[in-house]
Amino acid sequence: MNKRRDLSVEEKLDVLKKYDELPKTSQRQAACKLNVSQSLLGRMLKSRQEIENASLENVNSNRERKRVSKEEVEVALKQWFTKVRQKDVRVTGPLLRQKAEDLAKKIGKDNFVATEGWFHRWKKRENISFVKPHGEQGEANHVAARLWIHSEWPSLIAKYPRLVCSMRMKLDFISGHYLSTLTCSKMKKLEELKLVKNV
Repeated sequence: MNKRRDLSVEEKLDVLKKYDELPKTSQRQAACKLNVSQSLLGRMLKSRQEIENASLENVNSNRERKRVSKEEVEVALKQWFTKVRQKDVRVTGPLLRQKAEDLAKKIGKDNFVATEGWFHRWKKRENISFVKPHGEQGEANHVAARLWIHSEWPSLIAKYPRLVCSMRMKLDFISGHYLSTLTCSKMKKLEELKLVKNV
């Protein structure tokens, strides 16, 4: 039995919960089973309310820290979103969630996750809706394109041997969407290579 031991608030709370689960027994026997001194158990039972209150304060302070870190990310995301929208660039939900996680890492909040629920609440608080802008400038999602070119394209192109190709490009309009078709041919075999990307 450990007679001299300093316990944290959470450990004290755990001892009290286990004490409540024990069958009716003397305080001395309970202390033996819980591996604490009888005097410590007696003090914990007398100050039970203070221990429970201290535990609640710890939980609330942890929640407050999480809330503050989320607020920092939300402020940074709102500033970024405002700048991008002023340039008439179309921004999507997945792009904003990815940007939120990138901004969180920059300000040292590595464990932040932009969940669907968090994103929905943030949009509602900031009164943000994704109304599709009219015209070609609004249609083009330059930010997403640049992000894709820098993050995805290098790993995709690395899988293939280098080919020098001539190409032509055709742009079709299909019910408000662009369909870009890139057709390439090798000079030797004249095999047609088609790369299609929906934007």
